[in-house]
Amino acid sequence: MKKHLIAAAVAAAVAVPAMAQNVTISGRIDTAIGSVDANNGTSATKMNSNTLTTNQIVISGSEDLGGGLKATFNILSPMNSDSNSTAFNFGGRGMLVGLTGAFGSIDLGRSSGTHANASVVTSGVLGNVSPVNIAGAGFQARPDNSISYSSPTMNGFSFRVLHGLGAETDPNTGSQTEISVRYAAGPLTASVGFGQHDKIAAGVDGDADETSAIVTYNMGFATVNARYLALKYDQAATEATKGSKGWGLGVAVPLGNGLTGAIEYTDINTKADADRTRISAGLIKDLSKRTNVYLAAYKDSEKNATLEDGSAYLVGIRHNF
Repeated sequence: MKKHLIAAAVAAAVAVPAMAQNVTISGRIDTAIGSVDANNGTSATKMNSNTLTTNQIVISGSEDLGGGLKATFNILSPMNSDSNSTAFNFGGRGMLVGLTGAFGSIDLGRSSGTHANASVVTSGVLGNVSPVNIAGAGFQARPDNSISYSSPTMNGFSFRVLHGLGAETDPNTGSQTEISVRYAAGPLTASVGFGQHDKIAAGVDGDADETSAIVTYNMGFATVNARYLALKYDQAATEATKGSKGWGLGVAVPLGNGLTGAIEYTDINTKADADRTRISAGLIKDLSKRTNVYLAAYKDSEKNATLEDGSAYLVGIRHNF
């Protein structure tokens, strides 16, 4: 009898933690084929990964520690779906471990994205087709060696503070700090972020400031999205690296029967004389809650005389799992 009791106690001790832990694998694959005329004058019919959204595999989980406290982890890995597996980068889009509870959440590791990158750059109505993407020396889209705190939501408001400690082996790469505030209630979602990077490059001890904002409003018959991103340097090695800014405005209209039409305009202005405007349009047809097919096209107008205008026409499939 004692042996049976001991065996039951051991089995219970092993089973309880297993039941309290939850691990999931999710992600998405987005692949298209079409004609692309690049702004360097080349033209090709090819297959593209990450057309509307970035391909990735996400491994995440949590453990109930009791008293409303949970341990969590999140690993985001990007991949290309139009080439071999060497393009897979385990943890390349973030690898975090943390604690969450009534106080909010604290995460340590490699950030899954700053406000500027995760909320602004590719968050328009056509995603990666119309990025507000401006190069910024020093700024990391997903800061290494970072700690972040995300608050609980109160009356629609929440905030996040992120601090990256900088590279461990490169004294010329400084720390990075960002704070963002978000409001979400009813049809309106809006957020703004402010970031600073110290000692941006070798021989340049100045700071770099980053400002980003996004507003989305669902009117029922249409959803409007506006984005803004700007970089400014206190010091810069050359005139071309003093700063840049970009903005985007898009509208998505549900057409019925799972079909959505979208159009977006983006404008990129840089000190490096590589200004560009892009107008893009697309049709997205939902086949299920997880799968859709789409048509997308864009036309670039380059303001730099050394580059030709670019354009593309793409048809693709996107699946979430």
